[in-house]
Amino acid sequence: MLHMLLFLLLSFTSCDSVSYDDLEIPTGWSSDKSPNARKPRTCSPASEMICESEYMSCQLYAGPANNEDTACTCAGQFYGICLREAGCAAKRYGDCVDVHMDNDCADMSVCGSNCVGNGNALDLSDARILPVNNFAANYLRLSTCDLGLDEGSYQNFELVRMQRCREPGPGVGPDQAYHICPYWIPPSTFTAVAIPNNSTMLRVEYANLVPVPSLSFSSARQANATLASGEDYVANVLRSPAPLEYYGTSSLWPSSVDVAWSETNYCSDHQDCPGSHCNQRHIPHKCAPKVKKHYSGASSTGQHFKEHSFTDEKR
Repeated sequence: MLHMLLFLLLSFTSCDSVSYDDLEIPTGWSSDKSPNARKPRTCSPASEMICESEYMSCQLYAGPANNEDTACTCAGQFYGICLREAGCAAKRYGDCVDVHMDNDCADMSVCGSNCVGNGNALDLSDARILPVNNFAANYLRLSTCDLGLDEGSYQNFELVRMQRCREPGPGVGPDQAYHICPYWIPPSTFTAVAIPNNSTMLRVEYANLVPVPSLSFSSARQANATLASGEDYVANVLRSPAPLEYYGTSSLWPSSVDVAWSETNYCSDHQDCPGSHCNQRHIPHKCAPKVKKHYSGASSTGQHFKEHSFTDEKR
């Protein structure tokens, strides 16, 4: 029903508008959500089981038993293609690293996040591999842009900076929109991302995955958080801290993307902090830690459980 309504809506937009498929918004996203309330691709258990079966068949029949080349080929197909299409690549990231290390495979980028096209391809010959070290406690949403140098700034002020793309949406052409990566980097994860070789900008945004109650279609549209069948959370992309931006050319990029360590996750709302609350006195806002007073003494009762950690004032 959601896809039918979206189709009808887009059918009556102006000829300048484009569909969400044209903008390559990842499968599984509800496109009537605001940009900061969409979810990354999620794992399909049924598709994951099919991948497991195909992986076993590959190991048994694709080449000699106990052979490293066979193991690496099958692992590349399993982790690099099948699990990506199933939405399970991030979930099995640790397994991918272990298998590729055990067999001394030549290409460890198979285990990284693919931001080229729809994110399912294994051929990265036209891609750039950037190490990503997420020391933070938040998820990271990555987007690429290929608009190149801002000629106006360069001609008028001799200022070298790259143009910024626009958030995907109706009326925004695919050549002007950010390409949003379908796989997000989990907290405290050290991996790599493949981006298109012609990218000139990489945007890194902080996010939290937050649970939401089941909503009817009409009430969800009013709340700007429509859920497709089976979805039980959305991704809250934060506006503070500000997104990190990395710039490059066809020949020069930063050697790695390093996101600074934080002791707790940044937040914008209390729902970002299960069991605690978002301390909005801190700039940028952070989830408040638990302390002894929450578990003993006069302030340990349920109604005081989400009081500020280091003051007697109520939240």
